[in-house]
Amino acid sequence: MRYETIVAENGALHIYRDVYERGTNTLENAKSILKVYGVDYSKLTEQEKSELSVALDEMNRDAKGNAISTDTIPPSKDGVPASKIARSEKGKVTSTVKGEKEAQVIIAALQGKGYPSPVALDAGTN
Repeated sequence: MRYETIVAENGALHIYRDVYERGTNTLENAKSILKVYGVDYSKLTEQEKSELSVALDEMNRDAKGNAISTDTIPPSKDGVPASKIARSEKGKVTSTVKGEKEAQVIIAALQGKGYPSPVALDAGTN
């Protein structure tokens, strides 16, 4: 199973909450996603760079709304993140998350690139 928190979709970067607190919502990861689609970060407009920075900061937060520090993430053991081991020992389950769960940044150079938009998406509101 993949754990992607930054996804290019039809002209925009969708940045999702890092619910496993792995520190994946970084500028370096966003640049690598842009590069996959042939978009150079340095050629983005100042507004696009600013919006991307704000979105990354908002989505790189834990369930309580605190920023996730990438330098304090403990190393994994046998491929299992240390945070998952600690949670299983505590038995703590996060049922609510403070703040938004997704941010979208429109990037002109991504138009027509990335995953296509969903067709007839049932949002479960009926």
